[in-house]
Amino acid sequence: MARIAKLFLYLILALVILVAAAIFIITRVIDPNDYKDDIAALAKEHANIELDLEGDIGWAFWPSLGLQIGRTEARIADQEPLFAAIDNFEVGVAILPLFSGRVEMGAIRIDGMELNLINTKDGANWEALIPESDNENEEIAEDTSTELDIPVTIPLISITNSRLRYQDLTDGTDITIEQLELEARDVSLTDDFPLLVSLRYQDQDDTRIDVKLDTKVNTDLNANQYRLSPLVLNMDLAGLTTNPVAVTLNASVLADLEKDQLEVSNLSIQALDTETSGAVTVHNMSEEFSLSGRIRTAPFNANKLLKAIGEEPIETADAKALSSISLDATLTGPANSVIMDPLIITLDDSTIKGKAGITDLEALALMFDLTMDHITLDNYLPPAEETEEEDENEAVELSTEPLLPLEELRELNIKGKMLIETLVFDDLTVRDLVADVEAAKGVIIQNTKGKVLDGSFNTRLNLDARTDQPRIDARVVSDKVQIQEIVSAVLGKDLLTGLVNVNANIATKGNSEKELFENLDGTFDLGVLDAIVRGVNLHTALVDGINDMLAKVPALANVITGIDPSKLPRELRDDTKILDMKANTRLEKGVAYVDDMLANLERGGRLKGNGWLNLNNDDFDFEMRLRTGDISDNEHVNSREWPLRCAGNLNGSAARWCLPNKNKFKGEGESIIKQLAKDKLGIDEQRIADEKAKLEAKAAEEKAKLEARKAEEKAKLEKKAEEEKAKAKDKVKDKLKGLF
Repeated sequence: MARIAKLFLYLILALVILVAAAIFIITRVIDPNDYKDDIAALAKEHANIELDLEGDIGWAFWPSLGLQIGRTEARIADQEPLFAAIDNFEVGVAILPLFSGRVEMGAIRIDGMELNLINTKDGANWEALIPESDNENEEIAEDTSTELDIPVTIPLISITNSRLRYQDLTDGTDITIEQLELEARDVSLTDDFPLLVSLRYQDQDDTRIDVKLDTKVNTDLNANQYRLSPLVLNMDLAGLTTNPVAVTLNASVLADLEKDQLEVSNLSIQALDTETSGAVTVHNMSEEFSLSGRIRTAPFNANKLLKAIGEEPIETADAKALSSISLDATLTGPANSVIMDPLIITLDDSTIKGKAGITDLEALALMFDLTMDHITLDNYLPPAEETEEEDENEAVELSTEPLLPLEELRELNIKGKMLIETLVFDDLTVRDLVADVEAAKGVIIQNTKGKVLDGSFNTRLNLDARTDQPRIDARVVSDKVQIQEIVSAVLGKDLLTGLVNVNANIATKGNSEKELFENLDGTFDLGVLDAIVRGVNLHTALVDGINDMLAKVPALANVITGIDPSKLPRELRDDTKILDMKANTRLEKGVAYVDDMLANLERGGRLKGNGWLNLNNDDFDFEMRLRTGDISDNEHVNSREWPLRCAGNLNGSAARWCLPNKNKFKGEGESIIKQLAKDKLGIDEQRIADEKAKLEAKAAEEKAKLEARKAEEKAKLEKKAEEEKAKAKDKVKDKLKGLF
């Protein structure tokens, strides 16, 4: 038995020696350089590539049967630029394992590899690699078997000093991957093997990323799965920020081609004192993909992050603002989208909840539906700075520089809504603030409503940025908003209290402060209820005007009496109480014109007027007429509208704003005198007419009496004459009787 075994051993040894001798003879007798032209011809025929085999092709014999190729360049047929090249290529197969039916590759080494990919308007250079088949119906047989009959093990795959460049001449993209180094040892299709990769990425924007990858690779060809675990990725990013940024990523990655998905688990990303963890799965990778998983970012300090990347920190009124920001998001959504729902963001002591994301990756359509519990914006504003006092009448210099980023606005594709339960801004508290926005194709529409200062407001803003002269249309409606805090915040003094109703339609156009202000037009109706104007007393101004009028028109002193400003109630000495007021206003080129104003004041006052307010320098001028029956019972005072003029600057002294128009007051006094004279003349004429009528009536009465007396006397005389006549006749008769 031992003799047979020894014989068998000798036979194997002889066979090995024979094979080794054959290989030795082949590698020494056959010179592969003799076949350069044939290799180039095959490359041209089957790959449309012109090969230039500059270096020598050499054999390696022991312990591996291998091939070494020197400098080789490849150009696509009929194209001058270099497509690909290598400085050196080595590959081989271990000889002894072949006798036991095992395939053990020797080391595969590639040095100085170069690849240039170029895309133009006529197509990409790599598209010309394989010529079209003459037989369009030619069927390519596919091997559906995933079994590997011959085990393959490669002790080393090494790529060194390599470079890849991609250019897209249609959009200016120019990406270079250089210093490419790859090392994989004990490469197997069944067992884990280590993989090291390093490279430098650089593009046309001077963005540079140095990458180092350290992982173990596992392939399962039967299940069509490929795993990288554990995976450690270190990156140094430069060009994106002022200072380079170091990023470390740890994860496990599984590509399941049967399920067409990519799983990233045990994810941990550290960068700039921030840490993000979670797990993400990419579904349907070959088509419109979708995501699922969860991402969490631990609280971080925003200003520390900015300082780390070389940017100036954000100065805020509250030094602790932006010191704790975190994120917790669950990834979901249909294909071709990335939606975070639910999404939780913490900003210091504020919490934002809801959902947000991209509903269409191709169109970059953004959406959000968020709710914030509370925020104090004052804490996030820049610290207050002392400014030099400006002339109150000096107009603000308006900039002519472009104000709106029109190109960016035209690219926006947003539909979202946000609710802030409590917002504090400039010491004003806004509750139930709801803002929704839609932006598409350069048109942005924003609606906002909320409750503030015991009232409510509703606004609609429309920005059309499709042209270089953008147009803004705004609608503002407020209902019973207490105006005191707003005026105090704007003017820096307690000037006005009361409830204000506004219904405004405003429009403007342009892309600079100057253009927007000069083109500011619109109309708005203003209503005020239960208001007090601080530092302005219209009653006192009226009394001063009447007293001055009496001094200039002495004839009125006996007609108008009892005017004494000291009799005004003390609380009105510096203020004016407005019960209600309405004003119709229009805007033209930054000036508000009040065409009609009517107000009812305390103590029976009634105010009418019109005027203007310059919104740039706060100058104003109003002609007013005040009527009040409280000052005097004299009918010449309480029945007349008296002229006042309110003019000045909103930043000036309120006490000097509203003064009597002395010239017009004098005119009013003269008008009263004329009226009195006219009235007196009318009274005298009437008395004369009455006396005349009385005299005429009395004369007529006396005449009638006289005529009656005359008639009576006449009748008496006539009767007496008749009687005397009868007596005379009787006497004559008696005498005649006596005679005869």
